Amino acid sequence: MASTADPDAWLDRATPETFARLEAAARRIVGSRARVIAEQPDGIPVIRVLPHRPGARSVTLIADQWIVLEVESGGGGRWELAYDEPGISFAEKAIEAVAAGRIREWVGPGRSRVELTFDDGSVHVETGRRGIRGVLPGRLRSTDSEDLRRY
Repeated sequence: MASTADPDAWLDRATPETFARLEAAARRIVGSRARVIAEQPDGIPVIRVLPHRPGARSVTLIADQWIVLEVESGGGGRWELAYDEPGISFAEKAIEAVAAGRIREWVGPGRSRVELTFDDGSVHVETGRRGIRGVLPGRLRSTDSEDLRRY
């Protein structure tokens, strides 16, 4: 039986208010330490947080079927969040963690694991992979902490 669900229904959840709230939160969190760019290429809301300090990581939020949160990394650091209070709150806390330098990354051949530590001490980990999956991956190695500076 074919689904009668509207494939574009997520657009109703990606409201201007949701991304206005996330943009305001990003600006409040980073202050003058980073540039916050909010745009809508092809009508899709995107927020980019671009730190001024060399070595600090950027954060991008994209409206899709969910809120896509991407932390600049070697492939990891991508979360898909619901358009609800816990999802929006997670995005705000992730921006704060990255801006505060509470981020660690491990890299290996074709993959990267990113760890964010929120203010409450909770740790959130995401691993991304690139390339061929059938090859046995090598060990992950920690990146130099100097590369993951606060904003």
